[in-house]
Parts: sequence; C-alpha cells; structure tokens
Amino acid sequence: MLDAIEELASNPPNHAIPKLGDCMLPLSQKGSPNWEKGDRPVFRAAQAALLTIPGHAEYYRDKILNTREAVKEELKGIDTERRLGSLTHYSYKFSDFNNERMYGLQTLEHLPSAETVRVLGELLSDEWVSPIPIQGEKLDTPLCGSAVVVLERLPIANKPIKNPRDVPDAEKLESWRRWFQQIKDGKRTFRFEGDATEYDLNGPATEKKSLAVKRDGERTARHGKSMEDPLLAPSKAPFIASVLAAGTVIAALVWHFRSR
Repeated sequence: MLDAIEELASNPPNHAIPKLGDCMLPLSQKGSPNWEKGDRPVFRAAQAALLTIPGHAEYYRDKILNTREAVKEELKGIDTERRLGSLTHYSYKFSDFNNERMYGLQTLEHLPSAETVRVLGELLSDEWVSPIPIQGEKLDTPLCGSAVVVLERLPIANKPIKNPRDVPDAEKLESWRRWFQQIKDGKRTFRFEGDATEYDLNGPATEKKSLAVKRDGERTARHGKSMEDPLLAPSKAPFIASVLAAGTVIAALVWHFRSR
C-alpha cells in the first residue's frame, strides 16, 4: 500500500486525489487496523500525499456541487408535492449527490489545510435544499449545516465554539460564519492543533500579516475589556480625584510661601 501511494502521488491530480482518498478514508474509521495503537502508516502516507496536491479540497467540492446541479436540473418541472420514492430517475440523481456529499465531506475531515478551510467556509453560505422531502415531511440538510459539522471535526485550534453540543445549530452556523468572514477580511488567522504555523485562506500567512492580526486581536481584547467591565472606568475616579486634590494643596502652599 505504501508503494502504491507513492506511485499514485506522481499521477495527475484528477486521478491521484480520488484514489488516495479511497486509500485514506477506510483507515480513518475507528476499528480500522492499528487504530487503538495509533500506528497507521498507510493512513498517514495517503493523508500526507493528498495534502501536497493543490486542489485536494476543491476536487471534492466540485464533485458535490456538480452532482447537485444534476439534481436541480431533474427537479425542474416536477411537482414538489410528489415524494422521492415515486421519482425513479430523480432518485438516482439524488443518490449520486448524497454519496458524493457523504464521502467527500468525510474525506475533508481528515485533510487539515488552508484550502479545506476555504472550501468549507464558502459552503457556509450555501442554504439550498431540495423541496422534495427525503422522509415524511423532513427536508434534506443544506450544505451549510454539513460544513459546520466538518469544521467542528477538523483539528482547528481555538474554534469559535468550545462546546458545540450545548449550542443550537443556527447559533453554531452564525458563529462559524463570523469566524470565516474575519479570516476573509484579513482580521484574523488560524492554525491547526500541533502546528504553530498561522494560516490565512491562501496558505501560511506572512509574518507581517500574522503580527498585524495579533496586534489587532490584543487591541480588540483590551478595548472589549474596558467596554465590558463597568467597574474598570469608575475605579480610576478616586485616583484622579486624589491627584487633583494633591495638586491643589501643593499650588496653595507654593503661593503661600511666595507671598510671604
């Protein structure tokens, strides 16, 4: 397998990415060989090879969006009151989309890179959902919700939400959207656990940008503390009053001795 991975990595991206993903994904599941020991050389080799290929995350995004376009085309002119089970041809299209979405997003969970974060961040604004229920009255999950799940599972340091189980889905989505928008606007960078490198959406951030973001963060933190703590500003009042009083006394003494 290691020899095969090394050979695959030298192939064109459109051939190498899906093959390497097929090698990596089964070994990412709990219960795969040597999972408990943490010794998974084949998984790590496939993962490392994928991360070196530009377009590794865009490949899976494109597969997901292209199969969804086929679903949208099939939906044109179809009565949305009819159920999926009666739409034989459409159901195949939807199955293709569902498979690409499931396997594609599961693969991205194990590809911590700036490109993966950028692709998932872009999906946070994708709220399209099929008007045909998938079961009873239940509609399918939009891609923005799926993107939140994958971002939560990526080893991103200092995530915007620490305990996602305690937060409603709508609130989680908005928190990740704000986080991603700050990165797009150049107001923050991010890093992965175990990696000291700071990233923006194009890759490792320049040292100049990292320092600027850090300074802005510290300035915002100081400003936020002064605004949020109502006791901070009033606590200065007695000190200022004491200084003014002392100054008045000194001035009076100076005037008194000079006049004598």
